[in-house]
Amino acid sequence: MSPWRILAGLIIVALGVVFTLNNLGLTNVNIAYVIRVYWPLILMALGLLTLFRTRDAGPPAGHIERPLGNLDVGHRDWALSDTDIHSGMGDVRLDLTRARIPSGETVVNISHWMGNVKIFVPRDLAVKARGSVSMGSINLLGQRSDGFFREAGYTSVGYDQAEKRVRFDINLGAGNVSVVGTD
Repeated sequence: MSPWRILAGLIIVALGVVFTLNNLGLTNVNIAYVIRVYWPLILMALGLLTLFRTRDAGPPAGHIERPLGNLDVGHRDWALSDTDIHSGMGDVRLDLTRARIPSGETVVNISHWMGNVKIFVPRDLAVKARGSVSMGSINLLGQRSDGFFREAGYTSVGYDQAEKRVRFDINLGAGNVSVVGTD
C-alpha cells in the first residue's frame, strides 16, 4: 500500500476518533483550532515523505503520472513500449540499459515541471531526442544548451534505417535534462 493511502487512512481514523470522543463528551477538542494551528506541520510531513521517497515505477505501461516525488524506471529487465510520462516536482530517471527494445520506433514523451530528467541509453541504440527547458540545461548525448527557454536536439547516425530506435520528446519547466550513453 502506498504511503499516501496509509497517511490518508490514519488522518481519517484520527479525525473519527476525535469526533467520537467529542460527541461522547469525553474530550473537548476544537478541530478547527488544531487544523488552523498545526496545518504547517502536516504540510512539512507530507513534503518530507515526498522528498525522501523514490518510486520505482517498474516497466512503463503507456502512461505514468507522478505529481510529486521521484520516479525511477529501469532497475531490472523490462520491455519498453510507447510511453507518456507526466510529472510535477522531483526527479525522473529512466534507464534503458536493461530494457528490451521492440523493432521499429518507440516513442517516449516526458513532460516534467520541476526537477531533473536523466535518461540512460545503450551506446549502440539508435536515438532521436528533442528537449526543451524554460529554465535550466539540456544535454542530449553531447548536444548542450543552458539558460532560459532553451532547446536542443540529437539524432543518431542511421536513425531512420535502424531496426530498433527510440525517440524522446522531453519538455521541462525548470531543471536539467540529460540523455547519457552507457556501455
